[in-house]
Amino acid sequence: MFTPLQTAILYGSFLLGLVIMIIPAHICLRQSRYVLLLGFLSITVLSILLDILTGPYFSSTIIKLLFFIVSFLFSLYAFQLPWKKLLYLFLTSTTFLSFGRLVNSFIAAKLGQAEENEFSRVGTVFQYMFTLLIILVTILIRKRIRWFLDNHYYEKLWNYVWLIPTIITTTNLYAIPLDYSNIRRGRVFSSALLLEASLLLLYLFFLVLLYYNTYNVVRNLNLSSNLSLLESQINNQWERSEEYRKSQEILRRQRHDLRHQYAVLSYYLKQKEWDKMEAYLKELTDAVPESSLPAFCLNPCVNAICSYYASKANSSSINISIQIDVPEHSDNVIDSHLCIIFGNLLDNAIKACQQVSRNPFIKLRSKRDYDMLYITMDNSFNPLIPKAKQNKNSPEHGIGLFSVRSIAESHKGDAEFKEENGVFLSSVWLHI
Repeated sequence: MFTPLQTAILYGSFLLGLVIMIIPAHICLRQSRYVLLLGFLSITVLSILLDILTGPYFSSTIIKLLFFIVSFLFSLYAFQLPWKKLLYLFLTSTTFLSFGRLVNSFIAAKLGQAEENEFSRVGTVFQYMFTLLIILVTILIRKRIRWFLDNHYYEKLWNYVWLIPTIITTTNLYAIPLDYSNIRRGRVFSSALLLEASLLLLYLFFLVLLYYNTYNVVRNLNLSSNLSLLESQINNQWERSEEYRKSQEILRRQRHDLRHQYAVLSYYLKQKEWDKMEAYLKELTDAVPESSLPAFCLNPCVNAICSYYASKANSSSINISIQIDVPEHSDNVIDSHLCIIFGNLLDNAIKACQQVSRNPFIKLRSKRDYDMLYITMDNSFNPLIPKAKQNKNSPEHGIGLFSVRSIAESHKGDAEFKEENGVFLSSVWLHI
C-alpha cells in the first residue's frame, strides 16, 4: 500500500511519460498549450485522489488503466491528428513507460529493497532517469518523427503499426513472475533481465527500421517526382523560349519595315490626315507582341516555374497571387533546388484548391533578409476530405512537402506546414 506521496510520484512518472507523445505531436495542437497542460494535470490529480481514496476497496490497476484511457481520450480532443497516428504515439509512450517500470522493479528486486506492492526509492529514481533519457532522445529526433507522422504514402501502415507497441507493453506487464520474490533468484532474474533487454533492443530496432524503410521508399519516389518536376520546368522554359523567339522574329520584321511605316506616317502628317494617321498608329501598336512571361522575380528558372503554375491555376479558376523576391543567382542554392521548392509548394496548393468548391485561392510570398530566404504560402483546402483520399492513386502522393523540407534542411533552414480554419499554411526558410 503506497502513501499519498508515493502514489503521486508514481503518477508523476506516467505524466512525464506522456511527454514522449506530446513532443512530436505539439505542432498539431487543436487547443492552447495551457489547455493541454491543465487537462493532463487535472486527469493526473483526479487519478491520484481516486487511487488514494479507493485504495483499500478497489484495484489500483484499474485506476491506472482508467488514467491512460481518459488521457488518450483527452489527447483526441487536444490534438488535431488522425486518431490512428495519435494511438500509435500514445502506445509508444506507454511502451517506454512499461520499460521504465520494469527498470524500477528489477533494481528494487536486485537490491532487495521492495516487494511487489512496496515503494522503492532507488528504483523510482532510475525509472525517472530512464524516462528522461527517452524524452531527450525524442527531442533530438523530433523532426524525423514529425516527418514520419506527416508522411501519407504508408496510409495502410497506421492500421497495423500500433500492434507492436501493444504486444510489447502487454508482455512487459506480465514479465515479472507472479511470485515477486522469485525474481531475486539468480536464474529467474537473469532470464527476465535478458528477456526485457532483448525486447527493448528489438523495439528500438523496429522503430529505426520502420523509419528508414519509409524514408528510403519516399526518397526514391521523391527523386522520381523531382525529375518529373524538372522535366516539366525544362519543357515550360522551352515553350517560353519558343514564344520569346517568335516575338523577337516579329520585332525584327517590324524593325525592317520601320522605314516604310515612317514614310506612311510622314505622308499623313504632311497631308494633315489625322484620322488616318491615328488609325495607322493603332494598327502598329496592336501588332507589337506582348510579353507572354510575367516577371515574378529576377531568377529566370523560378520565374518560369511560377509562370507555369500561375497559368495552371488560372485555367482552374483559382485566385492566385504571387509576390516573390528571389535573386537572379545564388552561390549557396542551385536553381533546380529553388524550382523544386516553389514547384512542389504550388503543385500541392493547386491540387488542394481543386478540391475546394468556393473561392479557392493561393497566396505565395517570399522575402530576403540578409542571407536568408523566407517563403510563405497560404492556400485553401477542403478539411472535410481525408488526406488519404486526396490523389491517393498518385505514386508521388505525400512526398512533395518532404522534398521541400529536405532541401531547406540541407541549406541550414527548415519548413513547417499546418492547417488552420480551412487554410493550409506553409513556411520555408533557407540560407541563400
